[in-house]
Parts: sequence; structure tokens; C-alpha cells
Amino acid sequence: MFNKRTLKLIGIYMKTYALLGSNPYEWNDTNECAIECRGSSRKVCFAIAAGNTALYVSYLWWRLVQVLQTEKPSFPDVAWIYIWINQFQWSLTTCYNAYRKKGEVVPLFRGLKKLSTTLEKENPTAQMKNLIWKFNIIDLNFLVIMWIVFIYNAAVTLMFYVIPTRVQYLYSLVSQENNRQSWHFLLFLIFEAYSKVAQTCMMATDGFTVFPVLLSTGFWLKFTRKQKISILEKIRNFQRLHILMIYYNNAFTWLLKPVVFVWIPAALIIACGFASIRFRSFLSFFEYIPFPVLVYNCCVILSVTMHPATKVYEESIKLHQTLVHDHHVSRRKSRLRRKELAALRPFGVKVGFIQAVKKVEILINYYFISNHIFTLLITFPEDQIRH
Repeated sequence: MFNKRTLKLIGIYMKTYALLGSNPYEWNDTNECAIECRGSSRKVCFAIAAGNTALYVSYLWWRLVQVLQTEKPSFPDVAWIYIWINQFQWSLTTCYNAYRKKGEVVPLFRGLKKLSTTLEKENPTAQMKNLIWKFNIIDLNFLVIMWIVFIYNAAVTLMFYVIPTRVQYLYSLVSQENNRQSWHFLLFLIFEAYSKVAQTCMMATDGFTVFPVLLSTGFWLKFTRKQKISILEKIRNFQRLHILMIYYNNAFTWLLKPVVFVWIPAALIIACGFASIRFRSFLSFFEYIPFPVLVYNCCVILSVTMHPATKVYEESIKLHQTLVHDHHVSRRKSRLRRKELAALRPFGVKVGFIQAVKKVEILINYYFISNHIFTLLITFPEDQIRH
């Protein structure tokens, strides 16, 4: 599962998003594992990135109040400020989680790697399928996020280069002229590129915590249920994976998982989906294209986070039912075995007050998104948007 190719890909992923120093992790090639960076220079870079994000989101809130106080607020301006407020708040939440929980995230990956190695030795036939060429589902998830981050940063940087005077940019406070030859334009271009790249580098580290644990846990639960192994081995694997998920749930602050799994993707899909439909007829290409790009990106993020989370819960229920109703041992259980089985409980990803994410939550999320997009389209017809 965590073969040389997968570990090398994860290493490239972590090294790429540590280039600006906006997260407290680095990759150790010797142990093939993430470690907590304790260098003073990295701490300074992390503090600068977090401070920049906090100041920028404060500026965006101030700009939103200004725009809404005008007689006829510009819908594109309101949409962009709202979108970036949500993204910067996601980044701030991730920064806080990294600061508070970095001591749990690093041991979690080490424990996952060690557990996977142990299970692979005990079950030599276990192998995660390659979906595309030689890449398994874990590899593909990391590649998808790397692609999403690249096209997002390229789109928003190009958008600033074309229309730097929009109210969501700090450049609009300095000049209302699009003079690309001036030194202050180049300075603000570098600043905007740094802000967005540092923001996404921090947010991308959430994938390092989410993908390996959820996808591996779902795989081993399914494998344990289908394999003809002893009831004792199945119970032991169930208990191991349950402990792993307890550590996983503890590796997030109470606010981050609702933000990553539900709020931010749903809020951005609603805003960008509405903008993609209503703003297409009057915005320039470079100002319009980030909206459908963000819709695509957030739909992918919603899928790669919610679906593995539901799979863990569904597979844990199936394995639990298999253990409880196993007819080979139901009549000859020892007293200790009965107590072990009675102590087992299905488990999953805890999000806020939801103890385990289920498939119905995905349907509710999609219904919530589509309902609000249609509501906005009905409330704000195209002729009203143009004026």
C-alpha cells in the first residue's frame, strides 16, 4: 500500500507545499515520513504566512462592508470578496490546526505507516488496485490535489495581472490605473502571488492527513471482511483500525473538519456556480474563468473528502455485522470473545456534532448546494445583475 512509489509521491507533495515555509511540516527522505520542522527560519516563515492571511481577510471584510454600503453594489465584487473571505478563513483555520495539532499529525502518519506494514506482512495477498497505469487511489488523490492547486494559482494570478484594480485587491487602494510597467504593480503582483500560493500550500497539507488514513482504513476494513481469516484476527484488525480512527479524529481541531468537509466546498460551489451562470454574459474571459475553475475544484474536494469518510463508516458497519453474526462462532464463543464482540462499535469520521459521516450527509450536502444555487438564480435574474 505504502510502496516506494506512493511514499515518493507523498514526499514530492509535502516538499512542494513546504517551499514557502507556510506550514510546519517537512519530509524526511531517510525515514520516508513527515516530521515537525523546529527550525527558527521555518517558524518565522509560518508566522509571516499566517499573519499575511489574517491581515488580508481583515481587509476583505472591510472591503465587503464598503461595497455593500454603496447604492448599487457590484455583484461580481461582492461574489469575489465573499469567495476569498471563505478561502482565507479556511487557510486561517488550517494554520491554527497546524499550530495546535502538528504534534498529533506527524505521529498519526507514522502510526498509519507502521500499521499498514504490519497488516501487509500478516496478509501478503492484500494489495490496493492500480486504477490508472501504476497509480492507486491514494496516489491519484494526491495528484489531483496538486493539479487543483496549480490551476487555481495560475488562474487567480493571471486574473490579477489582467484586472488588478478590482476592489478585492490591495492594489486598488494605491491606483485605479492598470499600468503593468510600474514598479508598484510588479510589487503587488508578487505580493498577490505569494498570498495565494502560501494560502493554498497551507490548505493542501490537509490532504496529507485526510487521504492516507481514510483510504487505507476503508481498504483494510473491506479486505478483513472478505478474507477467510480467523474471527480473532478480524477482531484484532477491527480494534486496530478503530484506534487509528480515534487518533485521526483527534488530529483535527473541532472547527477544521466542518470547514474542510462541508462548509467551504459547499459555500464556494454555491457562490461560484451562481456566478458561472449569471456573470458569463458580461465579464471578460480572464475575470470569468476562475468561477468555473473553482466550481470544478470544490466539487472534486467535496468528493475526495466526503466519499472516503462515508466508506470508512459503511465498511466498519459491514465488518461489525459480520463479526457479530458469524455463524461459525456464534454458538461456541468463549466468555472473553463475547466480551470483545460486545465492546466493538462501528466507527467513522467525526465532523462537528456528527459522530460518523454517512452517505445521507452527502445527499443532504448536494441538495443544500443545488437548492441554494437555484434560489439565488430565481432571486437575482440576469437583468438585475447587469445593473
